[in-house]
Amino acid sequence: KKDIKDSEELSRVLLGNLGVAALPGKAFNRDKRELTMRFSCINFDIKRALRAAQKISQGEDLPETFLDKYCADTLDAMKKIVAWLKT
Repeated sequence: KKDIKDSEELSRVLLGNLGVAALPGKAFNRDKRELTMRFSCINFDIKRALRAAQKISQGEDLPETFLDKYCADTLDAMKKIVAWLKT
């Protein structure tokens, strides 16, 4: 257990320990003790990613490499959080 008591503290810990910014749930009228967060995952070139996605047929899955290629920083942040939660 991380001994984090509220979403504001969780937000500070994620930023300070992992360099991952997130808004605490309290900012969205959630009880801060829920430890809910909201992430804005737009730290990538969205136009470039959309152009690449449009080349993929509708109904076809994105290639497994798509996130690595077009959204690497966002994917890295999520991986950091998962690894941190497992410790």
